[in-house]
Amino acid sequence: MALEPGQEGSYNRAMAPWCNVCGASGPFLHAGWGREGSICSNCGAAARSRTMVYALGACLGLTTTPLASWPELKDLCALEVSGRGGYPVFLTDKLCYHSGEYPQLDLERLPCRDDELDFFLAGDVLEHVQDDGRAFREVYRALKAGGRLLFTVPYEHHRIQTLVRVEWVDGEAQFVEPPEYHGGGGQNLAYRTYGRDLLERLRAVGFAVVHWTLDLPEHGISGQDVFLCAKDSQIELHTGGTGAQIAASSVPLFPLRAWAVAKYNLRALAQVAREVRGRFGW
Repeated sequence: MALEPGQEGSYNRAMAPWCNVCGASGPFLHAGWGREGSICSNCGAAARSRTMVYALGACLGLTTTPLASWPELKDLCALEVSGRGGYPVFLTDKLCYHSGEYPQLDLERLPCRDDELDFFLAGDVLEHVQDDGRAFREVYRALKAGGRLLFTVPYEHHRIQTLVRVEWVDGEAQFVEPPEYHGGGGQNLAYRTYGRDLLERLRAVGFAVVHWTLDLPEHGISGQDVFLCAKDSQIELHTGGTGAQIAASSVPLFPLRAWAVAKYNLRALAQVAREVRGRFGW
């Protein structure tokens, strides 16, 4: 499947549900939680995470196989900001993959060489970046020719213009809309909710852009928006095959999930400690 730059697409296929991260059969849990719901009972991946994995698989021609069964592609270098749950462990095994926690990793000043990355992944991060235009340019700089930026953000397609919540006047933040916080335990300020002008902003940086709305009942994905951007090339996506036969074999992940929970809880506690020290001058 090839999509021209700027084309929008949807993809719908009906079959028994299975997780495209670990391969486990459904049902998915907490379907009413929206983008953060439809959680795999085996690996804990939510619908938004599976959307990112599906988009990456579509770039690599691996949508009919769960991430846990992908071949090793260590020649591909990927950087992700705020990868959560068990799937980053799989990506570490499959790609030359690095994950940095936002906001410790500054997207406006990436620690990457020019033309270094094949993929840059960002799940619901860019709405928290003060100067997202600078972040887009930094990612463009860091990607190789043909490299891909894959990301999700709060997005409302009916909006012509992005809803800006915070404006900066003389270096100080002024709220022009009621403040909205999410991510990082609900502590990260969202500067904006994106509208359709996001597509033109990305093209102005130099990206070929596809906005893809995924409806994949076989993966517990419904109405999930994902953006795929390519540096200096057309975007080719490969989504053939059924993949129904792989749902029976999955990777048991209880130890992995326990490790991930402990790891990210410790990170959260460390972040809280830093904020307390900063607030009280300790």
